[in-house]
Amino acid sequence: VKSRKQNVAPTNTKKLKIYFGVVIALIIAIVFFALYQQANPLFKEFTKNIDLSWISIGWCLFTVWGFLVMYGLVFYREVKIFSEWDVRFNRTLENTTTTDEPKELNNNTVIALSLFGILNLMLIFVNALDLTNLFGSHELPKGVYLSDFVHNAVWSLIFSIIIAVGLIMWFFKGDLNFNKQSKTLKLLVYLWILQSAVMVISAMVRNSWYVAEYQLTYLRIGVYVFLSLSLIGLFITFLKINKTKSAWYLVRQNFEAWFLLLSLCSFVNWDKIISDYNIAHAKTFKALDKSYLVGLSNANLPELTTVFFGDKKDSLFNTTENFQKRYEFKQYSWRLYEFMIENKKETWQSFNLRDKAIARKMNEHFKNDHITHMGLDNWGLVELKNILTLKKLKVLNLSNVPVDFELITFFKALEELSFNNFNGNRLQNILLNKNLKKFEVINYYEGVREFQIFQALKKLEVISLPTITNDELLKLNGHPSLKTLQLTTIYDEQKEFIKNKRLSFKVKEVGYANR
Repeated sequence: VKSRKQNVAPTNTKKLKIYFGVVIALIIAIVFFALYQQANPLFKEFTKNIDLSWISIGWCLFTVWGFLVMYGLVFYREVKIFSEWDVRFNRTLENTTTTDEPKELNNNTVIALSLFGILNLMLIFVNALDLTNLFGSHELPKGVYLSDFVHNAVWSLIFSIIIAVGLIMWFFKGDLNFNKQSKTLKLLVYLWILQSAVMVISAMVRNSWYVAEYQLTYLRIGVYVFLSLSLIGLFITFLKINKTKSAWYLVRQNFEAWFLLLSLCSFVNWDKIISDYNIAHAKTFKALDKSYLVGLSNANLPELTTVFFGDKKDSLFNTTENFQKRYEFKQYSWRLYEFMIENKKETWQSFNLRDKAIARKMNEHFKNDHITHMGLDNWGLVELKNILTLKKLKVLNLSNVPVDFELITFFKALEELSFNNFNGNRLQNILLNKNLKKFEVINYYEGVREFQIFQALKKLEVISLPTITNDELLKLNGHPSLKTLQLTTIYDEQKEFIKNKRLSFKVKEVGYANR
């Protein structure tokens, strides 16, 4: 048998060396592959379908770290000194005094009895006031706000429990567990654990009130998690005293319980839970904290799309004029734009059920033409090819002229087109956008000199520009549908020119915020 074991060990070591060598060789080969692609255009063209762009320094570090963690979990090695130390301290305490020795009252016993007696008296008053408020008046004293219970009181409560548990570990570390006063002390500690649990539960109730009033966030979920950990800690403290366990037992069991709870939390799609709760419980669209929701992951993108483009009377369409200029909608638009790019790039390597569910819901929105507005004017380079799915787009705000601006003709339903900056003689691209009612350039335009092109747009009602020359004013005169020309700046001599000319439209000096 011994000989057989000796033969197995070298075989396993040899296999491990082979696997390790193959992995190292593959990594080096990939580096040379990339170098050869750059060195030879023909080889690069021949291997163009081999996409290695997903490999990055961050990905490599993450993969190596993940491999090391998994390797440690599967092929762990027992360190004898630590194992013996763990077994020695993770035990039930024993009475080290002899039967002949008197178990006298010592300083630790006096301190412990006095301390937990006082703590219990204080907690009786604390819980009495708390429960009276919870089940009675429901009104907080003047100058005291519900946020005080979440932002300050909860963390003070948790800290007080940690200190008290630390004192329990100190007092119950040895023969105090077996003194004649230990029964009294244990009863006092049990009472303190019970009252502390009542405090924790009342804090959970107040946090629920706070969530109901101000919506759900990660911080408020964190309060629930830490309060739950506090309850677990109190229960394990009870077991430690009741079963006369060591302090290390308390530490170890707490860490194991906390690790298990936090691991289970990682399986929950918190972004979606937060979004679903806040949307369902928001009294009005205005009350919904949209800025917070758009800062979460794509898990809530389908729900946000329903919020922004829903049929409710208090939706964004009915509460805010020029809503596409609002910051939260610009954030949403950019997230949607990035999603549409990433969704096209998805391959089998990146497949996961969460993203698949999001894509399925978003495809329903695309199929039913729910998305009619895009506010991308706060971002840099935008390519229209990435949003061709939005066939019924009515309002489009851009930062600059896209490189593929000729694709603007695909958006037949477009009614409003806006740019932060417009450069290049590319105005002719909008000739086929027959439904266009508003054209806007906010900051800077260059090359927009073919103003007669606007004459072909028979539904155009508003043009907004920073400035305009008198010659360009005359080119717009006689437009069949133009009602208003909005200018950020009108010079004094130009005002006189406009006054003397009988223009077929009104010219207004309007700041960007009032457009």
